[in-house]
Amino acid sequence: MLPCFACESCQQGHFSLCEDYDYYGSRRHGAYAEYVCGPADLLLKVPSDLDLRAAAMVDPAAIALHAILRSKLTIGSKVAVTGGGGPIGLFAIQWAKLMGASEVVSIDVSKEKVNLAMEAGATSAVSDWQELGDLDNGFDVIVETSGARVVPDLAVSVLARHGEVVLIGIPNSDITISDGSWARLMRLEGAVLGSWNSFSAPFPGYEWRTTVQKLHSGDLKWKFMITHELGLDSVAQTIKQMYNREIHSSKVIFMPEKTRL
Repeated sequence: MLPCFACESCQQGHFSLCEDYDYYGSRRHGAYAEYVCGPADLLLKVPSDLDLRAAAMVDPAAIALHAILRSKLTIGSKVAVTGGGGPIGLFAIQWAKLMGASEVVSIDVSKEKVNLAMEAGATSAVSDWQELGDLDNGFDVIVETSGARVVPDLAVSVLARHGEVVLIGIPNSDITISDGSWARLMRLEGAVLGSWNSFSAPFPGYEWRTTVQKLHSGDLKWKFMITHELGLDSVAQTIKQMYNREIHSSKVIFMPEKTRL
């Protein structure tokens, strides 16, 4: 991300909320390239012995941390992570455990990702909401990473008193909250929180520096979630296969040195 550093949000250190930001690979060229040229003051230094594949995972891990910091997650919290088999979800599971959650349940429609969630440290993992069974008091914090249309409504239905749903996933269609979930949200005084990007002051922020530290120390595991290591010449075909659900994937890393010449 390239914040403008001039707007009110940036002046307050809320770079994720920059009113005039730019982005490599989105608003400007810079994704899936062997080299990217940019301002030196936006670089984040990492330890020389940190695996570059781990360094490439700082972004999803920092996004998960930024979202959890929006909540009141604390020691003993009961947590659910929806989309728990994707990289952001897998890191959210780990952060929740590191912060003292007593229970972390992963919910992901992909049965293949149940084992990934368990390896991340989830206390249990399900691929169907019905598998949750009877919940005593619901979840204190639900981290929604999937963006699936039906998930916010289902999440509210299992929320605890004064519980929080933190939204990370980006939907591609309208979201509907049922009457019952709306009433539950009010009666239990639940909260729905948005989370955007992963940046704070000093840029790129606490989330990024803490993630680098935890990746380097080994407190954050990452190797197990890499399902593909491919060259840049595989980008177009692989993204198409992922979109069409022709391949099972969690974290896909494109590495320039693997590109065929």
